[in-house]
Amino acid sequence: MTNALKELMTETVDAQAPNAPDVDALVRAGRRQVRRRCILMSVAAVAAVCVVAVATTVAVNATKQSSERP
Repeated sequence: MTNALKELMTETVDAQAPNAPDVDALVRAGRRQVRRRCILMSVAAVAAVCVVAVATTVAVNATKQSSERP
């Protein structure tokens, strides 16, 4: 019984496919992640510039209105 069980386990392990990583899938996933980060950083930079532009415009207009009052 022990030899039969050992042979069955050996056959089962040999029948399994090797556990090798798919290099192409890993490269695609890495490139996708880098692309996603670049897009996210670009959107964040544009949003920061817009916030600074709006804040500057509001500050300049507020300063002009307060200086024009008698």
